[in-house]
Amino acid sequence: MAFRFETLEILQMARGYGTKVYALTAKFPRPEDYGLKSQMNRAVNSISLNIGEGIAKNSNQAFDYHLEISLGSTFEVVTGSFIARTASTLLSPGMKVCTGTVGDLREALMRSETRSHKAGFLLP
Repeated sequence: MAFRFETLEILQMARGYGTKVYALTAKFPRPEDYGLKSQMNRAVNSISLNIGEGIAKNSNQAFDYHLEISLGSTFEVVTGSFIARTASTLLSPGMKVCTGTVGDLREALMRSETRSHKAGFLLP
């Protein structure tokens, strides 16, 4: 691995969640390409991207800030799934993927923010 932070459990979880959300939004109707589909994909990308950016910062406070943004992005994806469900764009099994599988990631983000697990992951 080129970067030591790649082994972080929260980053692996975020990437896995992103893969699931992308698979769901790929099934959205074409008119949603630049609407809800794009918004949910950007939000799910924000989770991993902010974890990576936060690790590169030189303080636990900055890292916590980026974890907080990642946490907010998980809620954004879930909210998008509710909107998609209401619009009949997303079926119940897809809702379970968005809302059910995010719980562990959300808890891991909150634990990491609380403990600031930054030590040992800064780049040389």
